[in-house]
Amino acid sequence: MAAVTRRPRRLLGRALAVLVSTAVATVLLLIGTVSGAQAHAYLAASNPADGATLTQSPAHLSLSFSEHVVLGATRITLTDGDGRSRSLHDLRLVTRDLEDTEEPAQVVAPLPALGRNTYRLSWETLSSDDLHRTSGVLVFGVRTAVTPAPLQESHPSPVQSLGSALLFSGVALALGGLLARRVLSALPGYGAVVARRWVVELAFAGAVLAAIASLVLPVTESVTGGLSLRQIAETSYGSRWGIREAGLLLLLLATWASRRAASRRAASWRSASGRRMAVVLGAGAGLASVGAALLGHAGAGRHLDLLRVAATAAHLVAALTWVGALACLALVLVMSRLRPGIPALPLREALRGFAVPAGCCVAVAVVTGVYLASHVVVSLDAAVTTIYGRTLLLKLLLAGAAGALALANHRRLRRSQDYRLPRRTVVAEAAVGALLVLVTAVLTNGQPATEPQLVDAGPRPTAGPLNRQVADLQESVDVRPNRPGPTVVLVDAFDTRRPAPEPVTAVTVRLGHGRPVAAVPLGDGHWSAPVRDVAAGTSRVHVTVTRGGAGAVSAGYRWTTDPAESRPSTVVSRAPIRDVLTGLSALLAVVLPLGWALLRLRRRRGEGAPPPVRAPGLSTSEGTSVEEAGDPSVTVS
Repeated sequence: MAAVTRRPRRLLGRALAVLVSTAVATVLLLIGTVSGAQAHAYLAASNPADGATLTQSPAHLSLSFSEHVVLGATRITLTDGDGRSRSLHDLRLVTRDLEDTEEPAQVVAPLPALGRNTYRLSWETLSSDDLHRTSGVLVFGVRTAVTPAPLQESHPSPVQSLGSALLFSGVALALGGLLARRVLSALPGYGAVVARRWVVELAFAGAVLAAIASLVLPVTESVTGGLSLRQIAETSYGSRWGIREAGLLLLLLATWASRRAASRRAASWRSASGRRMAVVLGAGAGLASVGAALLGHAGAGRHLDLLRVAATAAHLVAALTWVGALACLALVLVMSRLRPGIPALPLREALRGFAVPAGCCVAVAVVTGVYLASHVVVSLDAAVTTIYGRTLLLKLLLAGAAGALALANHRRLRRSQDYRLPRRTVVAEAAVGALLVLVTAVLTNGQPATEPQLVDAGPRPTAGPLNRQVADLQESVDVRPNRPGPTVVLVDAFDTRRPAPEPVTAVTVRLGHGRPVAAVPLGDGHWSAPVRDVAAGTSRVHVTVTRGGAGAVSAGYRWTTDPAESRPSTVVSRAPIRDVLTGLSALLAVVLPLGWALLRLRRRRGEGAPPPVRAPGLSTSEGTSVEEAGDPSVTVS
């Protein structure tokens, strides 16, 4: 009979091993073949450009995006200065390869004849890879000067945020529930068995919720975004979604097995079946977190950043495990008051034992969170002036509140002569953790604050005119307007000698390695040279002044052209902070483990030994009994 019962177990173990190895091989293959997709398709360029002043009506509009977009989900509206709006039709998608959704693409639309006026163009589209919506506004004028449109930030989709919140909540309950079961494994009595069943049921319900929530985004976008489920599955989004779905199915399998074991009051984690369950759980958590990372901001860019993907996966696993276990333990604390039978002192010791895994999860979440923040917020201004930045600051405040509550619970649980269960503070910490999950879901579907307008990454535009003494000439050079595209170089050239021996007869201007352009005299030493296609950035302006009989005098001026985008005024600082945050994360990665090791060493020497447990009714050092100072339900076996 024993051989008969062991054979199905061996077959089940082999099947699970094959399933896990296949899943791991699949994810490694997909990671190696899937290039990084942008975490939102953003507008890389446009024609007409934002802030451009045109001399005649353009025939076509061209919007250049960083990746493929869904043409059927693209909407473009043109509004003139008098408030008249019209929708643009006959849109075309232009790209080098229509099948490769990682290729940049252009949306081209014919424009009607536009008269002299200002025009505001609003657009909205859907990324083909991650199904994230993005939008923007640009302004141009026809024979009318305009200013560029202010920074337009895409708002997170409520449907996507809700789906991510449900997904993260489910994964948190699945991982945290199994950790809470491990923490409560030493509780004696039938009430403890009931408590462990509660958390295992929560873990299984969370896995089911996560599996269902993962279907929300592709189904909703299939209905509203113009893509069929088959088209979604054929894109790289489908492969990355498959990685996440494989992990969620393994989580569902692990929680289901744990639920069956809990119903039989068997299967310790140290048993063979428990070890197989742990392997399946680890593989599921890894696949689900890696898939979520590839579907989020960590998968952005033409080249996949494996370190960023790994950091995102570790951040999600650590944070969700901590929040989920905290929520399950908070439920046990509440139910222990409503349903007597769970011994309070062993439950207090179980909470003390939760400190080590909770501390490890929080440390990993903090280090990886600081590192990941360096890739999604480029400056302090980006953090305080954008929706994404302010949401990230809210997450930071919530994390600080959760840390303060965790420290208070830790100190209270280690306090001598105090045998009460910290129900209220643990429940409050769990509530703050739930808010953290919600804010994380919003951030996952938001547009990172990395726009060039939010950071001073290069030289500032030149504020002309530039004045210089060249030989016996006093020169002045100015570029107007100082933006990419057609512009005019104004040159003033005056001889400092009186009377001037020779008058200025010609002025030529050359930008960089371009062709010289003859300037037109404006009178009184002023010259104007029209220049086409001035590029953004720093270039050299060469000015040659010719005088009759005295030869030519040349000089070069370093000029930085302002990009067409509008630059908001500095609020705090637009200096880049990526290196600072990366260095801070590296410092925390060293300091936190070192601090934990020193603390453990101190406790081993006896300075932090827990106080002895006294039976109810025994007097404490303050002269009060445990029953008077603690919970009336305290029992000692």
